[in-house]
Amino acid sequence: MVDAADTSNLPLTIGFSVARDGNVLKLKSKDVEFTPHIVEYILRDVKNVRCVGVMHSNINVISEALSVIENVWDGATIAYPDYGTFDNNIWRSEATEEVKENIVQSMLQLKKKHPNLHVVGGCCGLGPLFIKKLKNAFEPYLHRS
Repeated sequence: MVDAADTSNLPLTIGFSVARDGNVLKLKSKDVEFTPHIVEYILRDVKNVRCVGVMHSNINVISEALSVIENVWDGATIAYPDYGTFDNNIWRSEATEEVKENIVQSMLQLKKKHPNLHVVGGCCGLGPLFIKKLKNAFEPYLHRS
């Protein structure tokens, strides 16, 4: 997919989905450990990458995954947590407002720990009210021209 996207000659954002398997961080849906070597291998020949990060992943693994990425990438990063489970092609989430607020606070901590975190959002089970909370919380970091 990365090779195909690279042929567009447009700026690319590469997002990794990761999950914890015991003490090991792995690419979701693959039996591949998520290491700096894997990130470097995937990015090695891609010309137009502008941003790399973690998407469709539980908030509890995002900081560790960003640290893996930062071992080989010093550019802008992204973080898009999810909440819930995907079973039988149906996304199930009971994300309460308290859960969403806790994730927003965790995202603010991520920004402090990972200064190159330039794009934040949410997917899968968080919804538009979460994005509004996130926008309001990140207002001091927004770059206005």
